[in-house]
Amino acid sequence: MANASRSTKVALWIFLLITIHGNALSLPFVEVILHRGTLKTLQIEDGDAIDCVDIYQQPAFDHPLLKNHTIQMKPSSYPSGLKADDSQAKLFQPWHGHGKCPEGTIPIFRRTQKHDHHHHSVPLNQSATPRNHSFLEGVSYSEYAQVSVSGLNFHGLKAGINVWNPYTNDQEFSLARVSVIANTDIIEAGWMVNRRRYKDTKTRLFLHWTHQRLGRTRGCYDLDCPGFVQTCSDFIIGSPIKPVSEYGTNQFYITITIYKDIQSGNWWVKLQDKDLGYWPSSIITSSGATLTTLTWGGEILNSNLGGHHTATKMGSGRFPGDKFGKSSFFRNLALIDESNALRNPPNLAPLITSPSCYDLQVQKDTKSKFGTYFFYGGPGRSDKCP
Repeated sequence: MANASRSTKVALWIFLLITIHGNALSLPFVEVILHRGTLKTLQIEDGDAIDCVDIYQQPAFDHPLLKNHTIQMKPSSYPSGLKADDSQAKLFQPWHGHGKCPEGTIPIFRRTQKHDHHHHSVPLNQSATPRNHSFLEGVSYSEYAQVSVSGLNFHGLKAGINVWNPYTNDQEFSLARVSVIANTDIIEAGWMVNRRRYKDTKTRLFLHWTHQRLGRTRGCYDLDCPGFVQTCSDFIIGSPIKPVSEYGTNQFYITITIYKDIQSGNWWVKLQDKDLGYWPSSIITSSGATLTTLTWGGEILNSNLGGHHTATKMGSGRFPGDKFGKSSFFRNLALIDESNALRNPPNLAPLITSPSCYDLQVQKDTKSKFGTYFFYGGPGRSDKCP
């Protein structure tokens, strides 16, 4: 978290009573009212506000390894074969109707009382990206419907991710993402509905990263802690995504690419045709011959309340057999190899933790616009998923 002596902020300590294995614990969280380096504030709907923060005073530079970091304003090059985005609809950013941030600043949501400010970290566990939920419920756990591929020195991945607004229970989430796991580093991007974190049911763009060093796990969502360097002033990380898909009619997707810059070693995130920013190589420490796992897919949190499976939906909430327009999909899966070229991922390994609740079907049609793709998702609790 940013050093308070260098930040202009008001801290409000709120203690949440959370039950863990039947024991009551009081956990504090900090309410950040004003970001350091704010040059302008835009008031938007629902009482939210956007701080336009000096790009050189953004949260990333509170990281001890980034004190003298020079911002890389754009990638030195792009992976071979990376084409212009063909998403059928451009993402709508409602806040643009309230103004834009000045040049040399980036937009950051101002956290208010309704936002959760716990910095969720994840432990490392095989090829999945499980998150530590022990502070929520002693029995909470993630469930997955995803595919992955492992190899040496992959430089990233890409996919078009179908966007939905699935139902989620309180204290749970549903998300779809692409991720890179290299040694003890995990970086990922996608969309999520997270009622506990955002205190609403909107589908939002998210980033997430963790790093484990000397037995300590660090990392967070979005810009909640120092790490990700944002360079794009057009998108707010953590902002609602519009439009979203509708059952049996209009389908929308976002194209996300995570790739390693050959010269700097920084890991960039590209959304549609916009480079959002990067995780610096100084904090993503994988180097040399690195075993890398790439994943594409959905995840939900199951709190298992009352001993029953959650009703939180994954993707569209329909099983993959319902196909296009009803089932959620990932399309145009690609990996970026050591030569910095995009290619179809071979030998995808599925991980489906509860097939009767959420499932996945991989398809491949290199002659169609979908390329390598899969349908995934499900309704959660049902007669077959009690």
